[in-house]
Amino acid sequence: MIIAIELCKKSASNVIGEKILFNNIDIVLEPFGKRRIDDMVAEFQSQCPNIEELLVAFADQPERLKTDDLIKTIKNRILQSIHPKISGISGDPSEREIAHFLFQIGFLTARKDFNDGSYEHLAFSDNPSLLSSRTNVDQGYSWEIHPVFRQTLKLKNVHTNKRSISESQTR
Repeated sequence: MIIAIELCKKSASNVIGEKILFNNIDIVLEPFGKRRIDDMVAEFQSQCPNIEELLVAFADQPERLKTDDLIKTIKNRILQSIHPKISGISGDPSEREIAHFLFQIGFLTARKDFNDGSYEHLAFSDNPSLLSSRTNVDQGYSWEIHPVFRQTLKLKNVHTNKRSISESQTR
């Protein structure tokens, strides 16, 4: 909620008239996302010195991933080159431990889609055992990278497989 308020305040600086339109938000999303990455690095670097590399490793990836795809992305884009250290984990963290850490710090949110077209999101505080248990890893949830990071990391829209809206409009 705090992020949404902050984004609205930034968007309001570009408003002509009384309403904040999508374009007002779209203009500020990329610099806003870069600032949020900087904030996340400052906040969590003591827990993971490679935090920025972990986040940036998701550049050009889909905005939503099934658990198997998330694990594969971490294995291929993080563990093969970065070798992060995470406080509280002795030795090299596993793919699942890295995913759990990213969920814990709010980079990832859990999403469950229902047959009627509705869905729900869960934050780490709602179910901290997700991605940590070996027997019930995801409970049917997929994993979304928080929307504030999507333009900055040039994430692909899950429905169109294209990059962020503003970038696709400029092509």
